[in-house]
Amino acid sequence: MEKFERVSPEQVGVSSKAVLRLLDELESGSTEPHGLIIMRHGKICAEGAWKPYALGINH
Repeated sequence: MEKFERVSPEQVGVSSKAVLRLLDELESGSTEPHGLIIMRHGKICAEGAWKPYALGINH
């Protein structure tokens, strides 16, 4: 499996505040997110999962 470099959002030109706004929007809507990975320029700049799900667990 290919490993991707993990960096801060700002290192790839993404605003951390924008990532937080996206998370707030996802949590306030009618969707039930399980997990999220944001990549830019081939690097992961944000990742996480909502309970009871976890990163690395397929479902």
